[in-house]
Amino acid sequence: MEGSITLALPVYNPLEPTIFHQPWWLDIVTDNQWQAVDYHDGQRTLGRLPYWVSKNKLGLKVITPPPMTHFLGPAVDAGSGKPNTLFLKNYRVTQALLKQLPKADRCYFKCHGGIQDTLGFQNAGFHTAVQFTHEIAPAPREVLWESFRTKARNMIRSARRCHEFEYGYDADEFIQFYAQNIDSKGKENRRDELICSRLIRACLDKNRGQIYQVRDHRGRLAAAMFCAWDTKASYYLLTTRTPNSHSGATPLIVWQAILDASSRGLVFDFDGVISEGGIRFANNFTADLKPRYIAFKNSGLYSLYSKTLARKPKHGAVFRPSPL
Repeated sequence: MEGSITLALPVYNPLEPTIFHQPWWLDIVTDNQWQAVDYHDGQRTLGRLPYWVSKNKLGLKVITPPPMTHFLGPAVDAGSGKPNTLFLKNYRVTQALLKQLPKADRCYFKCHGGIQDTLGFQNAGFHTAVQFTHEIAPAPREVLWESFRTKARNMIRSARRCHEFEYGYDADEFIQFYAQNIDSKGKENRRDELICSRLIRACLDKNRGQIYQVRDHRGRLAAAMFCAWDTKASYYLLTTRTPNSHSGATPLIVWQAILDASSRGLVFDFDGVISEGGIRFANNFTADLKPRYIAFKNSGLYSLYSKTLARKPKHGAVFRPSPL
């Protein structure tokens, strides 16, 4: 359990700053339907903005993140220079990219961690917001372990006594296990199983992702998680466990994923936390929060559509599109 896998990382490309910007990733999650706008200075490409166009139930044209693509946004190769020079270059390139986007009734971007401000978006008519993610920087094993809350360490110790950790390599088994656990809770699986399976398989083949799982004393899967990584971070993308599994089963596999990320010199990114449960869970491991900026722009027709949905009860609940 205490070991970790260390593999060579790809060379960093500022025009593909995250795994979500990789063409192969976007090919899989959009069925080759994504596009990109570039900005050139006459000598080289300074910026690139991948995007995906789809239509909602009313046929309105929307630009939103593709499935399983948790961060995206402009990629800028600003080069070197003084901070104020780099700021202006980022600002101008971002604006130039946004001007090239096709017209849409809704345009929504959740930006990657390299985006430090949203001024370029704001001055292009976008509204902006912010969400947060917990991050754990690489550190020696003992430092990482001691930084966890006592509750998390106790859960991991307890789960270790009755579970066997292993690396998983079967994407279909993981997706089937994921779907079964959602179904057992009486909930709808909103993940596209085919896309998820293809994506996990590609990440495993390219050494850009890993399935982490634990089995109980009878050899049955109790919990599993999938992480994917790029040159800077390992992202906590999917997790699932059986309804009656040990409360420490998921912390146990998260601990191993954190160890692996650290061994590669990567930040472990909890990939955004929104719910009360998600916030409390991530806080068991770290209190280091980083912002992820959101930029969005709606047409008048889309705004009317969203307000109508917000007022329409669905199964006793009120749906509020996020954000307006």
